[in-house]
Amino acid sequence: VAFYGVVIFPPNDVAADSDFDFVLPSDQSFGTFNTSSTPPTFLLAVEPLPPAQDVSWKVVVEPFRSGGTGISSVVGSGSLFKVITGSSWRAQTMWTAHASLRSQTTEDTRIRITIVDSRIQHLDVIHRQEQCSFERSWEHFSARHDGSHHWVLSITNRAMRVCLVISSALVGLLLYRQVTGIGGESAGLLRRAIGVKFLAHD
Repeated sequence: VAFYGVVIFPPNDVAADSDFDFVLPSDQSFGTFNTSSTPPTFLLAVEPLPPAQDVSWKVVVEPFRSGGTGISSVVGSGSLFKVITGSSWRAQTMWTAHASLRSQTTEDTRIRITIVDSRIQHLDVIHRQEQCSFERSWEHFSARHDGSHHWVLSITNRAMRVCLVISSALVGLLLYRQVTGIGGESAGLLRRAIGVKFLAHD
């Protein structure tokens, strides 16, 4: 994790007799962070916290001391996970970023920001792949909170463990009967084992 923090914006609602609907708060810098990937490839996670989880925002990432030349400007509402790459900034390792709020609020708004640098090797080759988008795959996986919402995979994993236990028990029982020399009942036992496997396993 290259950066983790919470940016707090004050209320920007104005009085009813004002000539303005609301006042946009100034940009808030959330400091600098370092990356080691080449070319620079990192995941930006922006997560507004309740009760303002649906607010609109803007985040600008730029090289440190670049004179205002941004590498990426991300605008969104609610939670968003965006992979940022900087092919033209290959030697850059230090970055700065700032966020701004684009919604009207009546109370303090907290936005959690996380930046994760990629540790994958050969990023040049990966970015050139046409069949599968590395950026979109990383964004989609992160949007599921590292797989915690993949309940189908969780259920499948449990089912596979149960099936493994049943299969191991049936194989062990057949081997035990074979070793102990109880051969007269082998055919019947095999049929019963197949039936149990069909009902409980398959």
